[in-house]
Parts: sequence; structure tokens; C-alpha cells
Amino acid sequence: KLGLLEMDLGAKTITITSYDNEERESAGTIIVPMEVGPTYHDTTFHVLDIDLPYNTLLGHPWIHAIQAIPSTFHQCIKLCHEGCIVTISGDLEPFTHCR
Repeated sequence: KLGLLEMDLGAKTITITSYDNEERESAGTIIVPMEVGPTYHDTTFHVLDIDLPYNTLLGHPWIHAIQAIPSTFHQCIKLCHEGCIVTISGDLEPFTHCR
């Protein structure tokens, strides 16, 4: 979807256990500048060549890096930006384009 070639991926791979309990190796990593509300953050993603019901998982390192507070109940995250509290609500179609 991003139009990347295998040579564009970083060499770091990890083994991931998928929902069907199969172990899979990631194809590599890529660093993507991600827009989160009014802020931009370079985020490392592990690339998988498998069918998944979602586009991405954002884990604890990302949440801690931007000092966000997630709420699964309210489907949002809150973070401080330039002295103001910013609330970012969940989006049913968050990945409609890339820069």
C-alpha cells in the first residue's frame, strides 16, 4: 500500500505469534512519520506479509514516546501539546492516505 520495495525495509526482524498461533518473521522495519492530532512523530513499524484484520498495531513504546494516555473504553488518546490537552478520537478509517 505504501509502494515500498523489500530493499526499503530495515534489516531488524522479530518473530511474531499471530492470532492463529503461528510464528511469523517480520519482513523488516520501516520508519514512518506519523501525524497524531497536531503533532508528528517518527514511528518504527515491523512489516508483515500476512493477511490481517487491521492495518497497524501501536504498542507501548509509541504511547510512551508521545506521553499519551490511551482509553480503550472511550476509543481515544489524550496528550499534551504546547501546554494544551489534546483528545484524539478513534477513527473507523484512519489509514486513507500517506505522505
